Amino acid sequence: MGDFDRVKRQQQYLQAMFGKLFSSDTFSSPTRLDGALRAVTDAVAVDDRLSNADMVQLDYSLRGVTPENIDFFTAPVLGTGRVGAASVVYLDDTAAERRWTYLRSDSLGQNATAFADDDLPEVPRKVAQRAASRLVVTEAGVLGGAIKLAALGDSITAGQNFNQAQNDYWASVPILSALLSEGRIQYRWNAGKPGDTSAQVLARVGEVTGLNPKPDVCVVTCGTNDGTAAPAMTNIPLIVAALRAAGIEPVLTTIPPSNDSNAQIQTKIRTLNGWLPRYASLNRLRLVNFYDILVNPATGGYKAGWFADVTHPNKVGMKAMAQALVDTLAPAAGPRPTRAWTPSDNVDTTNLITNGLMLNGTAVPTGWTSSAGTGFVESVVTDAAFRGGKAYECTRTATDTHVLEQSIGTSMFSAGDRLSLSFKMTTVGVEAQGSKVEVMAKFVGATNPENLAWLRVNTDITAGVFYVEQVVPASTTGVLQVQIRSDQGTAPNYSFRVGEFGIRNLTRLGIAT
Repeated sequence: MGDFDRVKRQQQYLQAMFGKLFSSDTFSSPTRLDGALRAVTDAVAVDDRLSNADMVQLDYSLRGVTPENIDFFTAPVLGTGRVGAASVVYLDDTAAERRWTYLRSDSLGQNATAFADDDLPEVPRKVAQRAASRLVVTEAGVLGGAIKLAALGDSITAGQNFNQAQNDYWASVPILSALLSEGRIQYRWNAGKPGDTSAQVLARVGEVTGLNPKPDVCVVTCGTNDGTAAPAMTNIPLIVAALRAAGIEPVLTTIPPSNDSNAQIQTKIRTLNGWLPRYASLNRLRLVNFYDILVNPATGGYKAGWFADVTHPNKVGMKAMAQALVDTLAPAAGPRPTRAWTPSDNVDTTNLITNGLMLNGTAVPTGWTSSAGTGFVESVVTDAAFRGGKAYECTRTATDTHVLEQSIGTSMFSAGDRLSLSFKMTTVGVEAQGSKVEVMAKFVGATNPENLAWLRVNTDITAGVFYVEQVVPASTTGVLQVQIRSDQGTAPNYSFRVGEFGIRNLTRLGIAT
């Protein structure tokens, strides 16, 4: 029957038991009360500090209560998942803390309407479809094992050298969170725009609500470019309302610290970051405290080595922010999915990439071509962390550029088709060396190209899984060119591994929406 049905049955049993006790005047008769307590304590374990005398006194105080005065509540939940072989229920910590506050002050009953949307789901193993949380949870996790993530904000969201029009992604919090989550978070879109005020972010909320397919959550970070905290305190609730109306769960963040000593800037940061947790709690919203992660407690500015300038975090800071986002969202998806969005085998005919698991070949994987010169060592290596137990490894030993590539013919796709790209990657040393590894899938001939992907990884990632979708531009005239590229940096010594590479035509498979 499931965990949720079991809770309901237990509540029905307790309701019936209370009804029987009240109908027989048990609470008003010391003799009947003593007999009932002896029967209950013979079968039920209670706190070892709660004596029979304490229970008699407590129960006798209920003598004026009737069944109509009793309300049943259940701890608010996000849904279910699995930890190993066990089925577990995930607690909604934000909503729960509000409930416990009312319980401590003996005011839960009069505030019952505040939790009207927290009724347990009618269908076992699915989370309630309430306005505050639209995540659909199954035994395998959220939406088959991944939360579709979008982000909305300013340059803090956009990251380094972000070019939205071309899907040109450098290090950014939404990108890194997808990579760090090992498949539990699926990147959908980054609507970060440098320089935007909270009013301009609000004006662009349609960039997220108009996405198809829609994301499950949208991370909102704005206010850094406002003169004071007041505009963001007005505009953020409007952004939240627009996202909720579209069935997207808003996830708020505090804004980062600043190394600027300007008193107005520091007051704005502290005022807004003081308001955000309270607003999030009252409105049952998740909040990720970027400020706490990035701040140097002694100075109120950034931690040493975590900032790019007075306002922005560097890639080390963004990686820490992304990990905090993963820690907040990934539990709702359950454990790391056993089948992520990457291909499961090397003979999958829906995968447009040849030898996507890198199982065949020695130095260069079969089906791929390499431009590696003398400054690179490349090989197909054994790595149990990758599906199939193999990965392509490239170690860079000189200041040069290397490309591993494969082309997909035009017979595999048409303009307007929705394609997906997925891969798994590990990088070592790029963070320290100021280098980057690029994964690019470019539609040849397209004007103002919307690339399937142009991902630039310039921080160290362990077994990061990435997935993205894009529509083939109408102006495409040639092949889809797929490249894995290591680029120049301040020093040559770094390496990366990649595997589980897949490209699928979702339109032709009939699963584009």
